[in-house]
Amino acid sequence: MKTLTLYTRRSCCLCHDALEVIRQVTVSHPVDLRIVDLDRDLPRDDPRCARFAIDLPVLEIDGSIAFRHFVDAAALRGLLEAEDTP
Repeated sequence: MKTLTLYTRRSCCLCHDALEVIRQVTVSHPVDLRIVDLDRDLPRDDPRCARFAIDLPVLEIDGSIAFRHFVDAAALRGLLEAEDTP
């Protein structure tokens, strides 16, 4: 099972849209979805806070950045299907 990590902020409209796309796609592709709010879940000195500050949302798949700013449903589905292939 793949781990998807969505870096977000509560007040980020693009982040809310990305989460909706992820939820729609993962109905047919089980994943471990982790949502990390930069303001609530990480200490301010965590390097990810500075790294992702203006690039939200950011979606990682197993620790590698797959999307920034938006999540494309077809592209995410393709990545998850490719990962399912032995």
